Amino acid sequence: MPDHMFFGSRIIAPVTFEDDRTTIMNRTLARGIDSLRNPGQAWKISFGVEPSEGISPFTTLLQYGNSSFWFTLPQPETPTVEKGSQSALVEVNKPAGSNVVDVTLPANRFIRFSNHNKVYLVVSSSGGSSVIYPTLRSGIADNDVIDYGDNVQIFVRFDEPQQYSFTFNDGVLNDHTRIHLLEDV
Repeated sequence: MPDHMFFGSRIIAPVTFEDDRTTIMNRTLARGIDSLRNPGQAWKISFGVEPSEGISPFTTLLQYGNSSFWFTLPQPETPTVEKGSQSALVEVNKPAGSNVVDVTLPANRFIRFSNHNKVYLVVSSSGGSSVIYPTLRSGIADNDVIDYGDNVQIFVRFDEPQQYSFTFNDGVLNDHTRIHLLEDV
């Protein structure tokens, strides 16, 4: 697996991606359940970092504070997907709210369209089209570039209060800092 970096520190697995979409559920008098989903969606990303002698994530936190910045997404490693930076072109216009794009993309990969900053997940691909999650936040046009593979960047900010610490036990790294980022859309 290639090294993925976060401001000079190597990212340590596991890397977790969570869907940060709010759902409110309520029991009704008729013993049913009503639910309301917020249409906004963002990705939460958490990962560990190794100690480094360069710029530390703590220094980065002090530098960026609550500001947003670009971060290159570590992609899931699968034997059937080519490594490296990949791109494709949108073949058919799609309006905001659509969840299908007319181009075959590898499933279980993150993608980003050139005309907006939102990052999407390819759920499945077949017959020249791909199903994405969430639905398109903005419409896409013919010949918009779709980035996927190792060059997908996501616009993020620090999500939770960050602590920068390492625990060693007999000279072996036992516990490390977890970085928590939230997509800024």
